[in-house]
Amino acid sequence: MNVVPKSPGFSRNNEAVFNPANVKLELDALKAMRDRGERISKTIKQACVDLILESAKQQVCTTGKWMISVGRDSVDMNWEMFARATANGHLGCGAKVSPSRELFDTDKALIRIYVGDFTNKPEVQRVLLALQKDVKWEITWGFKPDVFTDLGIYSRNPWLLPPTIDSVKEALQWFQPSL
Repeated sequence: MNVVPKSPGFSRNNEAVFNPANVKLELDALKAMRDRGERISKTIKQACVDLILESAKQQVCTTGKWMISVGRDSVDMNWEMFARATANGHLGCGAKVSPSRELFDTDKALIRIYVGDFTNKPEVQRVLLALQKDVKWEITWGFKPDVFTDLGIYSRNPWLLPPTIDSVKEALQWFQPSL
């Protein structure tokens, strides 16, 4: 956890718990469409994602993460680097490491670097740039809000929704970093 109060990534709402009631009908409708073999357009999927994100904002459940897959043989060394960078205020508000359920390769572990508010695009981008520059790590997965994890929106989900909201390429193009 980031322990530097004046660092950009310090703030995180740890107490928020997402209540899915506002999005359940929409998710059920998407699943029913899929079960009937209907094509779910990109527009319909985006409307559902927008509803989920807006509901998360209203409930102050805005934490999200950049995810890094590392080999289990190097996870301890890599985890130490990420944990120190986070604790020293160079990355986001927190970090976690665990074996990856999302990956099929059992020789991998997943490191998550958290950002306190997925709506804060400058902070989301700052953490990504820090991961790529200061920590010198390539990020290949997009940015994932915790509400997606809470709802079970992974790469293979019954609603056919994208598992992330912002790609690395998109996030790098938001703002020009100051040199």
